[in-house]
Amino acid sequence: MANPLIPDDILLDIFSRLPAKSVVRYRSLSKKWRNVLSTKHFVKSHLARKPHQESFIFISSEYLTVHSIDKIDGAAAAVSRKIELPNKCLRVVGSCDGLVLLRNDEGGIFLLNPVTLQFASVLPASPTMALIHFKFGFGYDSSVDDYKIFRYYVRDLVLPGVFLDVYSVRGGFWKSVENPAYIPYHFEIGHGAFLNGAIHWFAKKPIELDYRIAAFDFAREVFDEFPLPIVIDVEGIVLRYKLVVFDGCLCLVEYKMNSGTDVWIMKEYGVAESWTKYDFRGELKPLCYIHGGEDVLVSKSGSLHFYNLKERKSRGVVVDGGAVMLREGCMFEGSIVSPFADN
Repeated sequence: MANPLIPDDILLDIFSRLPAKSVVRYRSLSKKWRNVLSTKHFVKSHLARKPHQESFIFISSEYLTVHSIDKIDGAAAAVSRKIELPNKCLRVVGSCDGLVLLRNDEGGIFLLNPVTLQFASVLPASPTMALIHFKFGFGYDSSVDDYKIFRYYVRDLVLPGVFLDVYSVRGGFWKSVENPAYIPYHFEIGHGAFLNGAIHWFAKKPIELDYRIAAFDFAREVFDEFPLPIVIDVEGIVLRYKLVVFDGCLCLVEYKMNSGTDVWIMKEYGVAESWTKYDFRGELKPLCYIHGGEDVLVSKSGSLHFYNLKERKSRGVVVDGGAVMLREGCMFEGSIVSPFADN
């Protein structure tokens, strides 16, 4: 029962400001509050207020199990939460609004909310055949209020060409985008980076040699091009590339042979002159700022580390009393968004 001294609309406003885990607990108060705190209107209100903090989800390289960490703080050891799933997932594609896209090596694709523990299988795309140089992406299309999964691939043994399939989570169906203009860079590790309503890949046009960042805009269903930092030489000593979103900016991680990692951050979206370079010692992937921006949480050599920007030194993150060994992982923001189509 609601407190008779506090109107329901005031209680809803209070609930919308709470962390997602707290909302999940309050859903157990009664059937009424479970229904009220699960409505689409409340979920949107809670998401808009963003009363949550960034968390981390990862797949253990030792046991191939999925775990999440609510809070990582340099002053204390982190504690993980093992997430039991009906299917084994071996890859983390990315996250959006608290939903995490996972996949396995058999072609299965899954959506998980690590806070509510809701887990949904995605309808397989067809036809099923060997894919070469495939990439995935996941994000939100605000023009139709729908989450979408992108599969971008080359299928050159059976049917030559580049293909792009788009899955509508709300509709529950795949559709093909005709004649995509770009080929994904096959040495790029990871998958597409979602930012500002678009999925970003490192790619080139079929008849050209130069690589660039290609962004597929959800609403317009067209590609836009973004310039690379002018000093990057794709055909030179660079070993691998990875596009990520870091601190709300598009970020190009450049792994070099025996010479560390260069991290390029586009401080102003779409502006070539805003690329800013940070060099790191060792091969690592930046995840998020912590400690007021003094340190960066990074994945390095299959484990989590704090990297101090001034000292250019790293130290391991203690998780569950020891070092955590990562197969893959990504940041996510806790939410109560459902992965199911009818929500």
